[in-house]
Amino acid sequence: MASDRPNLTDDQILSIVFDEDPASTPAASANDLDAVDFEMAPIPAEVKDKHLRIISLAASGKLDEALPQLVALTQEHPTFAGAFNDLAQTYRLLRREEDAMGALDLAIELLTKGASGTPVLIQAEDRKKVLAAAFTQRAMLRRFLGGASEEADELARVDFERAAALGSEFAKREAAKLHPIAKLCDSMVSQMMKDYRATLGGAPGPACSRPSDGN
Repeated sequence: MASDRPNLTDDQILSIVFDEDPASTPAASANDLDAVDFEMAPIPAEVKDKHLRIISLAASGKLDEALPQLVALTQEHPTFAGAFNDLAQTYRLLRREEDAMGALDLAIELLTKGASGTPVLIQAEDRKKVLAAAFTQRAMLRRFLGGASEEADELARVDFERAAALGSEFAKREAAKLHPIAKLCDSMVSQMMKDYRATLGGAPGPACSRPSDGN
């Protein structure tokens, strides 16, 4: 009977455990995400300035003021991918996770598939950075909304690996933690520690002496 276990070498397993991705098991390669077959256009200066003012509002804690302005900005410029990413972050800070997920889905779609007949507003050199941030945010949301279920963890791992392929070291570490083999190792170590503590459970603890009251 064929084994369901991944066919990995010992070195590859160690690479996973120590936060290095094995070459044979990436969920996405940089080449997959580098491919751009849609038109991009620089963000107009006035749009960029408006965006920066709104982000400054959000950064100063004025989220309720920033949110409607970000929504309006994405409505005025529906291919402005970076604005959707920032909108998602604002939704997250306001605990509106479902709305954040919708904004991230739009940002990722724009940055991977483009927009029909309309250039995506993004500086070409910023595309990878913004896309990595969107994948990372979505991965974190998947885990939060999914309650760390197996399905949610797997979807999050795929997004983390996509972000890692785009250069995110944080995403690379998180993807490694969610790899099935790494999770199995964590589970085994956890069980070993529980068993070890159980063997110490009957041992008497150190005697406690009360502070002297001077008598």
